[in-house]
Amino acid sequence: MRNVFIVLVLAGFLSGCGKPPLTGVSVDRELLPYIPQNAQALLSIQLEKLKASDLYKRHLKDLDIPELNALSERTGLDPRRDLTSLLAIWDGKQATFLAEGAFAPEQLQQRIAGLGAKNTKYKTYTLIGGTGNSVAFVDRNLALSGPADVLRAALDRKADGDGGLPQALEQRLKGVAKDAQIWEVSRGGLPLAIFPMRSDVQSTLSNFAGAISETTLGLRCDSGVHLQIDVQCVSKEGAQRVHDALRGLVGLARLTTNASDMDLLRLWDAVHVDEDQEMVHVRADLSSGLTEKLFTYLPKVKSRAQQMVKPF
Repeated sequence: MRNVFIVLVLAGFLSGCGKPPLTGVSVDRELLPYIPQNAQALLSIQLEKLKASDLYKRHLKDLDIPELNALSERTGLDPRRDLTSLLAIWDGKQATFLAEGAFAPEQLQQRIAGLGAKNTKYKTYTLIGGTGNSVAFVDRNLALSGPADVLRAALDRKADGDGGLPQALEQRLKGVAKDAQIWEVSRGGLPLAIFPMRSDVQSTLSNFAGAISETTLGLRCDSGVHLQIDVQCVSKEGAQRVHDALRGLVGLARLTTNASDMDLLRLWDAVHVDEDQEMVHVRADLSSGLTEKLFTYLPKVKSRAQQMVKPF
C-alpha cells in the first residue's frame, strides 16, 4: 500500500510557482486519539476530495487494476469505493495506517478469515492477520492497519486518552495549503523510511538528510498538479547544502534528458527550488497538458497494486 502513496507524492516533485494558497489543514478529530506523542511524521491522503478532482476523473481507467478487483472479490473491500481518507503515522521505526470509510466489519472478518488469515482477540477488538501486519476494524467507519503490537498500543492509547497531535507537527500543519488533498509533515529529520524507494535514490537523499529538521508537503490536484514543499534545516549552512543538492539533482536530470524529449524537459523546468535563511522551498504547478505527460513517465500504478493486498 505504501508504494502507491509514494507514487502519488512523487508526482508533485516533477511538477512553477503560483499564487500563494490559503494555508492550514487539520487531522480529523476522530483520528487524534490514536496518534502517539512520539510521532515523527504524518502523511494524509484525502481520497474523497481527490476523487472529486478533474485529474482523478480523467484517470479512472488507470484504476481498473486486476489485483484490486481480485481483492474486492475475495474480501468485499474495495479501496477505490470504500475509503474516504487515509492517515499514515510514522514513529521513527514503524508505520500505522488509519483508514476512514464505509466498512462491514463482521462480513469482512469472516471473508478474510476464510482466506486463511488468523483472528486474534484483543479486548473488545479483533486483529486480523499476523504479527507482521494486521487489520483491526474499530467500527464501521474506521480501520487500523500495521504491526499487531503497534495496533494494540494505538487501541490502548485511545482507551487511556493518551493520544493527540504533537505540538511540533501541529505547527507544521499550519503551513500546508488548505486545499491540499495529499499532505505530509515531519519533525526530527527527513522520514526516508516511511517511503519505500530505490536504494540509489535513498542513498542520494541520505547525503543531505542530516541537514533537515522538519518538512511540510502539500499536493493539490484539480485539472493539473500543484505542489508546495517547505524544508526547515538545522542551519543556514544546512539550508545551502540542501538547496544546492536539490538544484543539482534537477540540473543533472535535465542534462541527462534527450534534447528531443521536450515534454520531459518542460517537466524539469517546472521545478523551482529557492532558499530563505534556514528554509528551502520547492514550488511547482503543472498544467493539465503537462500533467498528462507526467503520467507517462511515472511507474504504472498497476505494477504497484500487489503491495496493497499484502495484508490479505
